[in-house]
Amino acid sequence: FSLKEDAEVDVTLHDMLGRMITRARGPFGQGRNTVRVDTAGLRAGVNLMRVAEVGVDARPATHMLTVVR
Repeated sequence: FSLKEDAEVDVTLHDMLGRMITRARGPFGQGRNTVRVDTAGLRAGVNLMRVAEVGVDARPATHMLTVVR
């Protein structure tokens, strides 16, 4: 994901039933950022990754993460 400026970001990974699987929260820098996800404990299928700037009243970005076994 990309940021226009440095920001505190909340990244959550959810299964298709809406259950949160994992969370990463912290400062991220301006420009392109990456979050690594260990898929070893995930079932095969589609998951949703939600990326939201903390304290910003804006719609969070949602990305699909597909795990193939």
